[in-house]
Amino acid sequence: MADQITRKQHFVPQFYLKPFLNDSGQVEVMNCQHGRLGIPKSPKSICYRHFFYGLETGTYDESSQAIEACFSELEDKLSKCMPELVNKILNNEHMYGQEKWTISLLMSMLWIRVPSFRQWSKQSQEKMLKDTMGIASQFPGFEKGFDRVEKELDTVISDENREKIRTMFLEGAYNVEINNHLHHKMFESIENFANLFFAQYWTVYISNSNRKFVTSDNPVSIVTPKRDTFYGAGFLERKHYLSLTPKICIVSSYPNTDGKNIKRKCLYEKDSQKVLEINSILADRAYEYTYSQEKKELDELIKLRFHVKSSR
Repeated sequence: MADQITRKQHFVPQFYLKPFLNDSGQVEVMNCQHGRLGIPKSPKSICYRHFFYGLETGTYDESSQAIEACFSELEDKLSKCMPELVNKILNNEHMYGQEKWTISLLMSMLWIRVPSFRQWSKQSQEKMLKDTMGIASQFPGFEKGFDRVEKELDTVISDENREKIRTMFLEGAYNVEINNHLHHKMFESIENFANLFFAQYWTVYISNSNRKFVTSDNPVSIVTPKRDTFYGAGFLERKHYLSLTPKICIVSSYPNTDGKNIKRKCLYEKDSQKVLEINSILADRAYEYTYSQEKKELDELIKLRFHVKSSR
């Protein structure tokens, strides 16, 4: 019997979205581009692309099925661990290192496998290629490339066309078609990045107010501090936001020097503005959609967005 082909491939696991479901088994949806509410959806019908893990998105190949199978296995293991870990957080129980690392693994997986990370990796590859070709086009040896092409193709490239091509490379005025190979390779580093998430200091916010945390199709939101250095802020310097459930949001930041690695902070009605602040960070960094358990959280974000626009 032939192996079953999985066409609809999720980049945000359905088990992760399960705590955000309303009584109808759906999540409330906000279209972030247009700032308006959509129709509530089930986890099965969101956060997927056809053959998302193919070398070319949307096209079946063996790698799409192999990667899907690997993620399914990892999701199965994590989905069995998370309810107990969530209860430990809510009950203020001690969290052991291995338990923190398990959540770190979830964070790493959610961060790396989504479309926004794929888009970033492709943009980085394109920039590197264009920068390299722009530098190369300024060296005398660049002319030898034209000579080789003329010889191999038995043609003549005029001085005018040579100059047009050189200018094109200098200005980066061309498109580069890049497949998903690098993104696939990054999947091999999920455990390595989990170690970095684990090394960061965590503030675990627990909302005991009427306001709850939202999530999105880009569940791990990054806030990067400004740096004047060439390389910018390193991974450990960034803040990473992940809503684990509507009541729990983890913010990982630069490691604490006092040896502590986790701090819980309960938020009550008087702290409801803090929940809205975190939700706005999560929504601002969504790829296309923000999700919540209750419609009112998204209504507040839309009102906040309108207020910011009207005050400009």
